[in-house]
Amino acid sequence: MKLEKLELTYYPPSVAIYYTSRHAHGILSETIAIPHCMTSLNTCVQYLTQSHRFLSHYKTQTDYIASTLLAAQEANLKFKYAPRAVVTSEILPITSCKLDKSGELAVVTSHDRTAKLYDLSSLITSKVRLSEKSILEGHEGVVYTAGFSYPDASICGTASFDGSCRLWHTDTGAPAGVLMVADDVCEFLSVAFSHASPTLFAAGNASGSVYIWDICRTDEPLVSLPHTHAEEVIATHFDHASDHRLLSASFDGCVRIHDLRVPLNGSMSSGMDIGAKAGLGLSGSATSVASSKLLTKHQAEITAIDADPNLTTIASASSDGLYRITDVRAPESPLYEHDFGAEIMSCSMSLSKQYTAISVSHGEGGTGDGIKLPETMKRKKMQKKKKGEVDVYVIDNDQRLLAGVLHGHIGEVNLVKFLAPGFGNRIVTCSNDRTLRVWGGPEDLKKSCAEVARLDGHMDAVTTFDVCYDASVMVSASVDNVFRVWSSK
Repeated sequence: MKLEKLELTYYPPSVAIYYTSRHAHGILSETIAIPHCMTSLNTCVQYLTQSHRFLSHYKTQTDYIASTLLAAQEANLKFKYAPRAVVTSEILPITSCKLDKSGELAVVTSHDRTAKLYDLSSLITSKVRLSEKSILEGHEGVVYTAGFSYPDASICGTASFDGSCRLWHTDTGAPAGVLMVADDVCEFLSVAFSHASPTLFAAGNASGSVYIWDICRTDEPLVSLPHTHAEEVIATHFDHASDHRLLSASFDGCVRIHDLRVPLNGSMSSGMDIGAKAGLGLSGSATSVASSKLLTKHQAEITAIDADPNLTTIASASSDGLYRITDVRAPESPLYEHDFGAEIMSCSMSLSKQYTAISVSHGEGGTGDGIKLPETMKRKKMQKKKKGEVDVYVIDNDQRLLAGVLHGHIGEVNLVKFLAPGFGNRIVTCSNDRTLRVWGGPEDLKKSCAEVARLDGHMDAVTTFDVCYDASVMVSASVDNVFRVWSSK
């Protein structure tokens, strides 16, 4: 066997090995996933060589890959965020703010029926006045959410209460297409671009339906999943490794996974041609057996959901306080579940899938007296809660225990996210107390579940935020219609 090249992927962390063998023709490849935090070069090298013995013969190359991986993790741990811009031009409430992969482009959606694009490239190293790159006009209702095509963000997709999604060229702001379903004009609430096939775009609406379009052919959906849910579809996620698996979650309490290679209930958009089917791995027959699988069902509305990039493990939470971890391969037996006894506001799963950060409503007064916590890990010292504090809980899904508590917020925590780089060593939260905070993750050896940074500046409750691929840029929005940009120093 002869090594041809090693290819490092930071998110999700993995190393692809390309090699030739005298027993096979052409170049072969295997991928080693890095499932957990590595704290030393020797540990990382040992893990790689044990995963594939072949690498022990290429010590120099393996050492280089491991050191590069750890350097990226270390860079993430040193991030200190500084305010770069504040925009107060919104008259009506902001509904979402999203970043592209690089952190150089942001889109802000609003009740004013528009979405605005911002070029952030000049803000990375300096604080300058920020103005709209483009104002995306055309929707006739609230623009609820948006997303960027992957990986180049050449297209922005917006979803509106007017019953349509629209596509826009990000370089010019010009329209690229209007996506509608004539017999299902309902509010669109969620969007997703495929990572495996950049031309695939999915959206879920208030009728419980999910539609997938080829953005090069916007006249009708490529695949239609009408009324696959009984209520509003609040989230859609593509499998990053393939273009034919899509996850959807709804207020009906259900999480479903759909195989887009076959039609649901024998129905398929009449506009799908053989070439389009080939792109999704679809067969030419419209009578193929449908594949839509119920993964889990909550008894109350789903309020938060997260999944690993390849859709193997799902974290779901509902308004009745139930948190559940589901293995997609065996959904009938949840890996873990816990009833917090109060509405769960947000949840985010670490890259390793071992940990989930969860914000739970503490109710009026912020006492949280009715919250029921899992058993605490042995030898884990928990800080005593101060009066008025609203905590975020970190759950160890493997041990089925409470791994840590994030103390400090004084108002409800609206959103929580594990950062992608650093293998889960940072968590970001935003709250009604007008702040965003960065915390050490449970595997952080120095700042485990401790506050690392506090981002002040908003004058009202911070409702949402987004973080770019390498965590160097962050955007946030508050109730007073202010949009802020933060970047690492």
